Amino acid sequence: MFDGSILEIPVTVSGTNAGLIFSVFTDYYGGVQGQTQNGYLGWHYVNGVDTCIYYSPIKNVQTGDTSLSWDGRDQDGSIMPVGKYRYYIWAFDNQGAKQPVLKYGHEPRDFARISEIQEIDEFGLPLAQPIWYQSLHNDNYEPIALTKWSIGGDPDDYSLLMTSMFSFDYGWSSLGDPKMQSDNFDNFILRVGNSEDKLGSMLKVCFVPDGELETIDDWGDDSPYATFIENTGGESAGVTTDGEYLYTTDGNITESDVPYADFYIYDMDGFLVDEIDLSPWWSSDNDYAKGGQMNGGPDSFSERNGKIFLNSHASCLNQMIDPRRYLESGEYDDLFVWSNGNGDYTLDKNFEETSVRPWVCNDFDVGPYKWSISADDNLFSAIIAYDAGAVSFGLFAPDGTGLGYHTFAGETAGIKHGVVFIDNDTPFDGLYCDNNYKGDENEGWCGLGRGPSEPRLMFLGHDSISGSIGRINDCFGAQGHVILTWPNGGEDFKAGSEITITWMIEYGCYLPDYVRPEFSLDNGKSWGVITNMVRTEEQFVEWRAPNGNFDKVLIRLTNVGFGDTFDESDAPFSITSDDVAVAAITPHTFTLSQNSPNPFNPATSIPFTLGLEAQVSLAVYNIAGEKVAALADGRFSAGAHSVIWDASGHASGVYFYRIVSGDFVETRKMMLVK
Repeated sequence: MFDGSILEIPVTVSGTNAGLIFSVFTDYYGGVQGQTQNGYLGWHYVNGVDTCIYYSPIKNVQTGDTSLSWDGRDQDGSIMPVGKYRYYIWAFDNQGAKQPVLKYGHEPRDFARISEIQEIDEFGLPLAQPIWYQSLHNDNYEPIALTKWSIGGDPDDYSLLMTSMFSFDYGWSSLGDPKMQSDNFDNFILRVGNSEDKLGSMLKVCFVPDGELETIDDWGDDSPYATFIENTGGESAGVTTDGEYLYTTDGNITESDVPYADFYIYDMDGFLVDEIDLSPWWSSDNDYAKGGQMNGGPDSFSERNGKIFLNSHASCLNQMIDPRRYLESGEYDDLFVWSNGNGDYTLDKNFEETSVRPWVCNDFDVGPYKWSISADDNLFSAIIAYDAGAVSFGLFAPDGTGLGYHTFAGETAGIKHGVVFIDNDTPFDGLYCDNNYKGDENEGWCGLGRGPSEPRLMFLGHDSISGSIGRINDCFGAQGHVILTWPNGGEDFKAGSEITITWMIEYGCYLPDYVRPEFSLDNGKSWGVITNMVRTEEQFVEWRAPNGNFDKVLIRLTNVGFGDTFDESDAPFSITSDDVAVAAITPHTFTLSQNSPNPFNPATSIPFTLGLEAQVSLAVYNIAGEKVAALADGRFSAGAHSVIWDASGHASGVYFYRIVSGDFVETRKMMLVK
């Protein structure tokens, strides 16, 4: 808890020296946020996810005790209102040398796709020794081997590296990365394509150490292939899984001059569940007209906690999507959680003043080249960055906010190909990366890519943590308090209208997670339940006023855990049916409509309609019930009107706008997201 003065957060760093990034997010449990897209060139899109309001520059620290400071202001310098926030501390070893994990690869298998690491067992528990694996290709990109290694062995003992060979039928080859079957580590799923027949599919194969991969024929509806899909000859990210579904892509970066980018969902038996068109995000007529590519991918991805992170070396775009949310709702927009494109300079393309294709996103002729993406357990994602100078990777926050470029110790501008996280609270947690080849790039790539003689997988320390902080006014002893702010006495509502009940939070040492809103129609003699529980931090709930005429209505908020009352209306308010005399006197239509856009940044339009000329007061209130803006106070003619609220000087969060015109009173909520 903090009161608006400088907040000092104690931190203990162990293991290695590190670079720390401190960030603060809203804490509305995601769904309140809705969809919004803003920033220069509209670079940032979020949908149903809490958003970053502040992040610090990286702070280099030594092992031992240190602290991080925050002045309680957002990234624009505005003071944060009273409420609860979530903070993250993201750290990695940016000062020590990389530690070798394994040596791999030898002729003729000189091209290696991005590495994958299996972290958990078939029960969802951390593996005692995570399994590193990759597919290897020859110069024609036809897979000839799968290799795997149990992390923790002697990095120089090449005999610990297991290999299994494979040859495809004519016309078929693999696309992208394979995926180890999550409940049987001998089985792999390969994304395959046939350039002759323009078909795509997946194969399940069984790993035979120092032998030939064996196809598993009792799988899919076109055994040994999964359900066939169209394959126009473009690139694919390969296969990934969340343990419940298999996912693959078709990006068509080089082969198509028409919009084409697909995401496929398969069940674990190899049957196609859904095909989703990603081209509204990953294809661009404008980029194509300016000399870039029509399609930008995706051609690499990774999974963490059911979320899929999409990436491409040929595009500035990165995304986090939620396939399960999409499958549950059936709504296209529910697939997309956040997107980060050109505009914030983190992994942007063609942003330089000298660029011949200014701000073109789909362009594989310019860097940074992003050959891999990986996310940690708190959903921070790192994307390798080559041809962006002596940097190692770009970093995105859990909402896609760009946190800039970051650098391993001793980094050069040389080729690098991958960053992979292990993050399961085990001794192997950390960043796994390549060892940077510093010579002529024509001699070969290294690490997680091509290797001339001794490519190595390397290790660096990493961790991230999260917690809650509260911006308070005062502390009321051991337990925090919930204070009702609306309705609080004297109001008059129409029967059947929707009333937004709001409250503010005064944090103490303990605050229950839930409150129970209740109502009384007889001045507190008896009480009914509006809803059994609502999260305290949401700070509002909707209630439809009952039919009838009541002049002694009260609202109270009770503690779900103990049944005691937090707060209730200071005085009764009224509910009036439409059939009373007042309605007969003024039968004209008075309406307050939803603001647009919503969520918004920084301005929004609030429309209302008057049935006759009337005095109107329209004001905006924060979540604490404090008036923050008076938008209208005067006489308006009958008809439709609209008032603009420019919230440039206000912090992100939930706000309420209320109109009062004679007996007509109505309140609606809106969301400001910066």
